[in-house]
Amino acid sequence: MIFHNTINIDSRENLEVQDITENVSSLVRGSKIDEGLVNLLCRHTTAALTINENDDKLWEDLINKFTQLAAIGGEYNHKPNAHAHILSCIFKPDTTIPVEAGKLSLGRWQRLLFLEFDGPRKRDIKVTIIGV
Repeated sequence: MIFHNTINIDSRENLEVQDITENVSSLVRGSKIDEGLVNLLCRHTTAALTINENDDKLWEDLINKFTQLAAIGGEYNHKPNAHAHILSCIFKPDTTIPVEAGKLSLGRWQRLLFLEFDGPRKRDIKVTIIGV
């Protein structure tokens, strides 16, 4: 069986981290797929996905490092959001997680995180769940 859906995100900041684990878990439950894979695709060139901890201090560290790696308003040929494109090249637009017993098979501290590099914007994540 294949199940498709979309998660809509309204980012609030230029650089932002949002935990979307519960959104994805809800879709997995609703899909009635017990064993399989869930694939997430961020369909934007200035945002990305990652798996890491849900910790506000860590998120502050990430955002600080993002600005060190690619400064907002820096000297770029691509104006005004080259920083966002550079950061999205470092991170992936997609991730795949196993589904076991109808649940995401993530580690104890792992969470699915949406990374905004050029907000605030309306974003969407394509969710495809494949399994039985």
